[in-house]
Amino acid sequence: MKTLRKHALVLLLFIYPCILHPSTSNIEDEETVTVHVYRPKRLVGFAWVFQLKRDGEKCGRIKNGGHLVFKLKPGKVTFSVKKKEVELHLEKGKTYYLRSFISAGVYIGSLDLIEVTESFALTELSEKAD
Repeated sequence: MKTLRKHALVLLLFIYPCILHPSTSNIEDEETVTVHVYRPKRLVGFAWVFQLKRDGEKCGRIKNGGHLVFKLKPGKVTFSVKKKEVELHLEKGKTYYLRSFISAGVYIGSLDLIEVTESFALTELSEKAD
């Protein structure tokens, strides 16, 4: 009988928070914006790691073949690597893709960041998986 009470108590402790706080994941998904920042895997500059900033604050590092995902609130946001900035006006429920890469220079390459279409990004990300 005591073990039955213990099991019931443990079960109640796990179920009770679910009763008080029902899942709102669908609502959150509709009211948030997803931003993917990725870097295709390339031989050129393979050791270079990018420091990514969001609105001037460090928010991650992107290595060769890396992929970061952010869930944000709608509104204006600026992503940057070094001196290159991309400003986005995020709309709820949408998904955005930013591609970071090394652009060719005369003596040395430079970091770059651009917004790309979903189809382009998914093609490059699927190549990474192969």
